[in-house]
Amino acid sequence: MAIDQVDFEAVAAATSYEGDKIYLSLNAAVSESAIISVDDFSVYNRTQPLQIERIVRSASSDKILEIAMVDRMYYGDLIILNYSGTSAEDIYQRPLTQFSVLEVINNMPTRLQLPGRVKIQDYYYQEGLSFEQTEDAANPGGLNFGYTDNGDFIDFLVTIKEEGTFAFNYSIAATASNGRFEVQLLDVNNLKQVVGSYPVPSTGGWQSWRVENEEITLPAGHYTLRIYVASKEFNMSWFEIKERSASSLNDTRMNPMRIYPNPCSQYFQLSFNQDLIDAKVDVYNLSGKVVKSKMIDARADRAYTFDTSAWHSGMYFIQVTSEGSTHASKLMVAH
Repeated sequence: MAIDQVDFEAVAAATSYEGDKIYLSLNAAVSESAIISVDDFSVYNRTQPLQIERIVRSASSDKILEIAMVDRMYYGDLIILNYSGTSAEDIYQRPLTQFSVLEVINNMPTRLQLPGRVKIQDYYYQEGLSFEQTEDAANPGGLNFGYTDNGDFIDFLVTIKEEGTFAFNYSIAATASNGRFEVQLLDVNNLKQVVGSYPVPSTGGWQSWRVENEEITLPAGHYTLRIYVASKEFNMSWFEIKERSASSLNDTRMNPMRIYPNPCSQYFQLSFNQDLIDAKVDVYNLSGKVVKSKMIDARADRAYTFDTSAWHSGMYFIQVTSEGSTHASKLMVAH
């Protein structure tokens, strides 16, 4: 049978790796002059309609239609494609046979679900880091990253199920207490927000593992979560985001600092619920730059005032180090 006597039909459909396009494979070449209407096609994630931006003949093959999407698609989505129009024709001016409920092959990468535990070996992309077999008992057979330099980072593709403030625990090893990292979120347009900056205390060795307990506030949605090395040098084996327990919400021993007012404008007062010997206070901005550093004799019955009148509005991170222990809290300055 001659090719021009065969019905013009869809063969298969698949998503792009990035989740912004659908590629529809056909059994014949699409007419170069065809103006294909987006209204002739419909796309669903299960029963939820997704908006199409445009449809063109692919530059890589004249037997592929490239369907650019307004709404992103993600790993785990069940994508359905329908065609009920007449605008798509092949080079013999035959209309594309209409079809419904064509399941689109989902080619998008796996996303880690948060809350949950993330092991370093589950990373998506990294720059500058080295990896080794970890001796961390909580990650048997896994890897840790190390040999960090300022500016190194490691990315994880995540889906955050709901917004909120969570417990943030991370397993680290270091021989000194000068390490620090940021947690950054990048959206589908690679717009970045820093959601936390965390200290790394000395653990006594590169494979002497210790779990630090902090907090983190996260929005819901699909993101690239980046661990960014703001100050070297340390190893990390895993981290986890989990619901805060009632005991962690009420346990003031986890962080002896008290900051008031917060948010502040012209000043804030730093006080403690316990004595800290030879305490060093460092205040970092979101870029990881130290804006204030001060040694204090931290007594439980004393408040220490810091002038913020010349600081830019925004989020800051206060780190207090005393006798090998490090504590951190957030401060918001709003003029």
